[in-house]
Amino acid sequence: MNCIEDVQNRLSEGLSDLCDNEMLCWEDAICFEDDQKDAVMPTLEQQTTMEDTGPSFKNELQSPSYAISCLERMAILFMEQTVAAIPDYIIPSPQERIDQAADQAEIALEIADRTPKRSSKSKTYRFPTRSPKGARNLACLLSVMNLSHDALVSGIQTTKRDMFYKDIGLFQRQSIVDELIVDLAATFGLSRSALNVRASSKGLFVGCSMVLHLSSGQSISGSDIEPSLIPHSSDITRVEMQNDLAWVLVVEKEAVFRTLCRMGLASHPSLFGPGIIITGKGYPDFATRELLHTLSAELPQRIPILGLFDADPHGIDILSVYRFGSIAMEHENATMIAPRIQWIGVFAHELSGLGIEKEKLLPITPIDYKKVRTILAESRPRVHLPAHPASGSLHDASTRS
Repeated sequence: MNCIEDVQNRLSEGLSDLCDNEMLCWEDAICFEDDQKDAVMPTLEQQTTMEDTGPSFKNELQSPSYAISCLERMAILFMEQTVAAIPDYIIPSPQERIDQAADQAEIALEIADRTPKRSSKSKTYRFPTRSPKGARNLACLLSVMNLSHDALVSGIQTTKRDMFYKDIGLFQRQSIVDELIVDLAATFGLSRSALNVRASSKGLFVGCSMVLHLSSGQSISGSDIEPSLIPHSSDITRVEMQNDLAWVLVVEKEAVFRTLCRMGLASHPSLFGPGIIITGKGYPDFATRELLHTLSAELPQRIPILGLFDADPHGIDILSVYRFGSIAMEHENATMIAPRIQWIGVFAHELSGLGIEKEKLLPITPIDYKKVRTILAESRPRVHLPAHPASGSLHDASTRS
């Protein structure tokens, strides 16, 4: 009972925060400003057709005013349902009041569901519920909406990690915030950055052939030895490439990446020219994927983009995320895929030639089998193993198609 009351209080506080904000009052809830009257929140069915719309319409949808309007309209929907669900008379017993509310009109907010393993493309948050978990889920949704709204109104970007630390007791797990941000963005047909929320950058690159010019007026010049952090795409105004750039290498693991840095591979004299080495440290963040997308789209075809990934389920899945996008972020894949990445290894048939015997390999675990089944069940394109041992390498990559 205490848990339910605590979550109900959080619901009230979240609603109060939205109502008290200067960007949303009851008058504005009825009559939006003229430039927002036509900003209709897309339905879940309409979102699937947005990829075919023109660039000007897409830019309009990514504007802060449109994102604010979407969040406020969902808050209004919540408030309207709350008023409609209030009992007409007072019942003395708290438990009887909860039982009656559960049997009467309920609050229901439907949003997109980008969880890959679920068959449904949407989920509904309901209140009241007899379970504390249901009330908490709705409280988490309202809290994330409120924090995103604050970030948009103030014009100050926030991170998913910052959101989580705003109320650890409510969210309990970072993944709750991560999933809600993705689902809300998909619901409104927006990118996550349009909600003024970003992930903390983790991707790295080396190579003197690339300079990233930032909106702050500063620039990040690559080094052949010391890695540089890849900033968020919204902070990058221009990607400058030197004319002598000969290749780009994407590495799955940070440990391998740092070994190649110590070797000075980006400017090694045995190669046919200087290059850039990039890692997302396992599954890549948005900033790394967006940079690779830019390189894949804009670099001349004579400059190959190569990939060094393990030939295990997770390595293949990470390569697939780079090349074809992820299921969870399907609505943003068009701006984050790098289809030009060529997988050059490491392949299973190469291990013996490298002096690695079969007995030294780790056995496939149940988690690996689960990952394989998940990959096979997904609708996205798959990475195919080569029929014959790869003959190419960084030494002759310029001849690869």
